[in-house]
Amino acid sequence: MKTIPNSTETEMCLLGSLLLDPQAIFKIIDIIEAKDFYSGKHTNIYQTYQEMFVVGDQIDLATLSEKLRVKNLLDGIGGVSYLVGLTNTVPTASNIISYAKIVKDKSLRRQLLVAQTENEKEIYDEEKNISKVLATAQDRIYQITPLKSKSDLVNSIMAELEMVQADYSAKYEQGKKTIGYSSGFEKIDDVVDGLQAGHFWVVGAWHGTGKSSFVLNIIHSILEQGVPVSIFSNEMSQTQILAKLMGIRNEVSSMKILKGKNDREIMQRVDEAKLFLKQTNLEIHIEFEIEKIKMQIRKDVYTRGVKVVMIDYLQKIISDEISDETTLVSVASKALSNLAQELKITIILLSQISNDAQKGAGAGAGFKGSGTIEASADFALVLKRDKTKETPMEEWVEMKVQITKNKFGLDGIIPMWFHLKSGKVKKDL
Repeated sequence: MKTIPNSTETEMCLLGSLLLDPQAIFKIIDIIEAKDFYSGKHTNIYQTYQEMFVVGDQIDLATLSEKLRVKNLLDGIGGVSYLVGLTNTVPTASNIISYAKIVKDKSLRRQLLVAQTENEKEIYDEEKNISKVLATAQDRIYQITPLKSKSDLVNSIMAELEMVQADYSAKYEQGKKTIGYSSGFEKIDDVVDGLQAGHFWVVGAWHGTGKSSFVLNIIHSILEQGVPVSIFSNEMSQTQILAKLMGIRNEVSSMKILKGKNDREIMQRVDEAKLFLKQTNLEIHIEFEIEKIKMQIRKDVYTRGVKVVMIDYLQKIISDEISDETTLVSVASKALSNLAQELKITIILLSQISNDAQKGAGAGAGFKGSGTIEASADFALVLKRDKTKETPMEEWVEMKVQITKNKFGLDGIIPMWFHLKSGKVKKDL
């Protein structure tokens, strides 16, 4: 007699990995469900672990044991000693994705066996219409696939549409003009309806044009709306980004802010900006590796409710597995676009543009590295300044924001003004 597919040892290694490294949950949360465990006590442990994770509890041997005790499950799993034993079964927590895939594989096979048993009953019941039998049998198999996460029925889609309509109505009643979060620039909001769930923006510019400052203006607007934000920088330090945001808020040079020696009026503005930023839900990460960026984004969405992510910038992202720059740029832009849609957040990715594009000879937006960047974008912007007409002494210089791609409406050029010292961007002076 054949054994039901399962691997108790692998289940133990997976749970032990989670106890050794609580951060590992972000690697497998989209793979494993409590029902995927064959062992009932492992199901209870993982279910309890998930419950604690969702509410943001600190998870370790002591807290998990206490939670299981409160739920009257601790004795049933073998007590604290069993949890301690789980950590001793793990060769290395870094293999948790491999453990998760094995556990999922066994789970899917068990689900297929159950579906097969049910399908056999249908098949042998000759009183049932064969078309109905076929449809039912196929549906059972289809529901097992891990890729099936939502219903594609029109009724389900209609319900989602009605939720969007209700969201519009609520925002209109509050006096808001867009369904998404305002970028702070009315003309941009008008053409894309604000920053919305699932949107992937790409902002490109030649080096030194002000793309980081431009997007930080948008981030400042998002923070003013009380929205949780994450910034990933592989260009500026965390302190430089904070100084930039403070400068944008009150039109003060970030260099003056970093030096800290200013007159009383400027110091008051700096103190106000500090107070504002301390009250926001903002985290700034310094990370270069694409898989780690994706993992941290997932973590921020799950733990902090992040809705908008800024990544500065694409061409400095690295990968342990991909060395070719063009391939990496293509893979990274596609992966981030998919992640924005999956997590229902807005990701704003900064990118350099090519030399040809800077000279006006490139096709499309001319993002440096791959045409996939623009193809992946829902909304693509390129910033342009004529530096030959600028002097270091000027306060404000003209900046043109060219919409090169807009899945949701019109494109074109929006004239704006850029404050050379603070990085503040305005539509009109």
